[in-house]
Amino acid sequence: MRRALSIPVILLALLAACGGAYALDAAKAEAMTKASEQFAALAKDSHTTGKPPRQTDAAAKPLMDRVFDLSEVQKSSSTFKMADLGNLNAWNMAVLKIGLVYILSGTGADDLSKLTVTDEVVKRIDQNAVDFAPEMGRYFDAQVWIQIGIMDVLNGYLPTASQAQLNQPNFKAGLEQVRAGAAQTLNGFVTSFPNAGLTDAWRRERIEVLTAAAPRAAKFLLPEQAAELRESTIKVADGMKDPAVKTGLTAFADTLKAK
Repeated sequence: MRRALSIPVILLALLAACGGAYALDAAKAEAMTKASEQFAALAKDSHTTGKPPRQTDAAAKPLMDRVFDLSEVQKSSSTFKMADLGNLNAWNMAVLKIGLVYILSGTGADDLSKLTVTDEVVKRIDQNAVDFAPEMGRYFDAQVWIQIGIMDVLNGYLPTASQAQLNQPNFKAGLEQVRAGAAQTLNGFVTSFPNAGLTDAWRRERIEVLTAAAPRAAKFLLPEQAAELRESTIKVADGMKDPAVKTGLTAFADTLKAK
């Protein structure tokens, strides 16, 4: 699962465009950051022991529930503004901090910068996705829902932005990075499906967020990015046996075709 090694784009390059009231609760974003730090402290030896806290553990559960509570973005992402990008970024990083505990479990590295990617390490990461499937499913869902929030913000902002704003070098570079990050996250999400150890029930649970992401991605991604993601999705769909999974992936690809 090489996709798990990707890092979500930090939105600092776009924050200069932020202003106005916040729709996404800043206090909640700060609470998520603290919860992820507390979770990482609980899991501090898991990169060597291979035994991270599970979501059923009494100490870990409330921390994971706080960071992976997606109700706000599911309910309100259409109201998010540019001013919310900083809070979305903080949430994104909190999700990543918890996800990396499971991704790096037993690899010997407690940070991506310390990880030497070998066939053995990739095999371990793939197995971690199976061994910790409930937690990794929540991590993947959270990643994509936050990308939905980011895409909603920018899909709403870009048609109203002045040409001078759009032409600013920092903004153009930042937008390019965010688009690449969204494409990478969605592609990685889709290409996690073929892992033979995952169940079709697990895959079906992931289709919901993919369905929600489809129209946003079709509008936000560049044509070549959408085409590449569509091609990757079709290949994955062709290998799926479960009808609901195949149908969900095919519908996602078809939405991107309309781009």
